[in-house]
Amino acid sequence: MRVDKSVIVLFRQMNLFLNRELLDEKLTSSDVLYLALLYEQDGRTQDEMAEAYTVDRAATTRSLQGLEKKGLVRREVDTFDRRIRRVYLTEKAMQYRTAIRRMADDLADALFEGMSEEEVKAFMEQVETMGQRARRLNQRQERLKAQGINK
Repeated sequence: MRVDKSVIVLFRQMNLFLNRELLDEKLTSSDVLYLALLYEQDGRTQDEMAEAYTVDRAATTRSLQGLEKKGLVRREVDTFDRRIRRVYLTEKAMQYRTAIRRMADDLADALFEGMSEEEVKAFMEQVETMGQRARRLNQRQERLKAQGINK
C-alpha cells in the first residue's frame, strides 16, 4: 500500500490556507505552530518545542530567532539550569491568540464538514497513530545512519 497523493494535497492545501490567512500579519504556518505550543504552555524549553514537532534543534532555533525578531517571543536562560533556554510569549504574541484560534477553527470546520463527532475522533486517532509510526520510522533511520548503516 502506498501513501495516496491526497495526503500530500491535504497537507499542501492546509499550508496554503494558513499562509494566506497569515500574510497580512507577516507570520508563517511554522510560526503559528510554535506560537500554538506556547499558547498551551508558556515557558517551554527549546528542546521541548523541537521534540513536540520532531524537528531538529537547529531548525527550531532558527524559527524561534525569527519569532524573536518579530517581537513575538523572548528566550531566557533557565534560572535553575543555565544550559536550558526557555521561550516565553510577548504581549504582541498574545494579541494574535484569538485570530490564530479563529483561523484554526475555520480550517477544522472546513476539513471536518459533514463528519460526525465520532468520525472526527476516529480520524484524529488514526492520524495520531500514523504520526507515531512515522516518528518511529525516522528514529530508526537516524539510529542506522549514526551506526553507519545505509538502508
